[in-house]
Amino acid sequence: MKNEPINPLAVYNAEETGELLKVDKRAVYKLINNGELTARQIGNKNRILGESILSYMGSVTFSGNADDSKSP
Repeated sequence: MKNEPINPLAVYNAEETGELLKVDKRAVYKLINNGELTARQIGNKNRILGESILSYMGSVTFSGNADDSKSP
C-alpha cells in the first residue's frame, strides 16, 4: 500500500488508514473516537471510506507560520 493514492471509493481498516496517514492505528482510533474521522462499525471492526480520509485531510490546518522555514 506504500505510496498508493487514496481511493475515495475504497474501504480501509484502521491499520490501512494509519499507513495512509503515516500514523499508528491507535491514532486512527483516537481520531474516530474524537469524531474527527468518520468510520462505520461492521461487527466489531471499524471501516473507513477513502472519501472520509480525504475529507479529514482537507480539514486539517497547519498551525505554524508558513515563513518559519525561510532564513532572514
